[in-house]
Amino acid sequence: MAPQDWKAILLAPVAESLKSRGFRKNGMRFRADRCEAELSVALQSSQTSDRYHLKVTANLSIHLGVLDRDPTLFAPEGHWRQRIGQFMLGRPDHWWLCHDEETAQRAGEQITAILETAALPEMERLASSEALRDLWAAGCSPGLTERQRQEFLGRLRQ
Repeated sequence: MAPQDWKAILLAPVAESLKSRGFRKNGMRFRADRCEAELSVALQSSQTSDRYHLKVTANLSIHLGVLDRDPTLFAPEGHWRQRIGQFMLGRPDHWWLCHDEETAQRAGEQITAILETAALPEMERLASSEALRDLWAAGCSPGLTERQRQEFLGRLRQ
């Protein structure tokens, strides 16, 4: 089997779980619209992947509609960003290494479990301007610079 086959095996449980929660699939990216926000889960292959190894992680983001409409505040990567490893013990920047069907299946199952038990509940909790405003007011800004946090916070306080 080739890495493309391993991607399909890895994606299967992730796609099934996310589709049941209203996410749409486009390649290795999944998006779901919520009232004020768009949630995104994007699986990323490492540049170090080759024909013998597939190295994958997941990038998570939330885009607030109210902030996306302002071109001076545009954040193409999202207004909240995390790697899936932030929801794992020790909060590592975790990459799964697949080299056969079994490791690809296990990676897909592990990613799905982390999404279902930790990442998606947190993303759903933060999928509003009020929730992100409160997070930023507390000084937290996952994936943002301090300047972005202050700009976004200022816009939401208006």
